[in-house]
Amino acid sequence: MRRATIARELIISAPNAPGILAEITSRLYQMGIAIIAVTIQVMEDHATVRLLTDNESYATEAMQGMQLPLDHRDVVIVDLPNRRGFLGKLADALGREGIDILDLYLTVARGATSALLVFTCSHNGKAVQMLRGH
Repeated sequence: MRRATIARELIISAPNAPGILAEITSRLYQMGIAIIAVTIQVMEDHATVRLLTDNESYATEAMQGMQLPLDHRDVVIVDLPNRRGFLGKLADALGREGIDILDLYLTVARGATSALLVFTCSHNGKAVQMLRGH
């Protein structure tokens, strides 16, 4: 059984400008909000910042003060063992269940025994149940 849950990811549309990430993270820090995961995609002069925090509602409130377009989406978060091939096995199992991975990011610290996987898919609830072994 793996620890798998559904969480809300905050999606911020921002201009691609030096210091924008510093502004976002400083605002979260000032409100005592911890960042669990972050990814940024840049296309020319536009950046999409996706954040997983320890308090999505406070993070949303903090970002509303910056007057940047905001959105949310449900994502699946999973603590995985940090072993070679484990992500491939998980992806194979999801595929066999007909679950299509739409977006995924993963991080692990060097020498750590576990990794944090964040993804969204065609059936988030089904994926969580499968990963929990139900």
